[in-house]
Amino acid sequence: RPNWMRQCAVILAKIKRHRDAKPFQKPVDIAGLGLVDYLDVLAQEGCAPIDFETIDAKLNGGVYKRDREFCKDIRRVFYNANVYNPE
Repeated sequence: RPNWMRQCAVILAKIKRHRDAKPFQKPVDIAGLGLVDYLDVLAQEGCAPIDFETIDAKLNGGVYKRDREFCKDIRRVFYNANVYNPE
């Protein structure tokens, strides 16, 4: 496992433990939360759903080929939240 992957795993673990990270741990429960427009709103901004569980699976599954791909997904978690909740 390359060093950058180990470093990303450490960073992700720290982010997941943050007190404000709970809403981002798992995929958004679109139906359960009644967010019928969620995917459309994200798509209008060229976004796709992402969460820490998915990022963890991608990191451990070797999907990321470079640290930049991991960083892009981390940023996308928060960008998506701001797109759907602009206030």
